Amino acid sequence: MAAARWAEAEAYLRNATACAPRLTTVYESLGELYLQLGKPQEAADAFRRAEEIEPTHTLTDPGAVIPVLQPR
Repeated sequence: MAAARWAEAEAYLRNATACAPRLTTVYESLGELYLQLGKPQEAADAFRRAEEIEPTHTLTDPGAVIPVLQPR
């Protein structure tokens, strides 16, 4: 049943990109949806758009990476 609603979910997310074109969660959700549908190129495009809107610190500032083990 859920698999039959992927197209409906995509339509809602596409509408959301028109309403809020700078909302990264919409593009991240689209990326996840496309991964579920087996569309890796579309997923990559959606994730890339989210990254363009709000870059993560790890990609823009290598010094921002927090080590897992910190010395005492």
